Amino acid sequence: MKIKQGTTVYHVTLGKGYVLAIQYRKEDRLYMCYFPQKTGCEFITHKQLLTGEYEIRLKPVIPVKRKSGESLEDLLGGLLRSP
Repeated sequence: MKIKQGTTVYHVTLGKGYVLAIQYRKEDRLYMCYFPQKTGCEFITHKQLLTGEYEIRLKPVIPVKRKSGESLEDLLGGLLRSP
């Protein structure tokens, strides 16, 4: 996928934004991403953006639905008890 200025990106907490500027480097590219919900910009490298393991992604982030009545302690406790 070719990422250029204006490409839509998604932040885990800030929602939809876009690539504002690209800085070309020797090894990698650095993207400046703007999100209207926040004043300022977030930065991410090309490699990080392609892996999708960081806060900024190319595809929309789907929020995880939890069962009603489950608290954060219940969710974390379940993670710690699972093998």
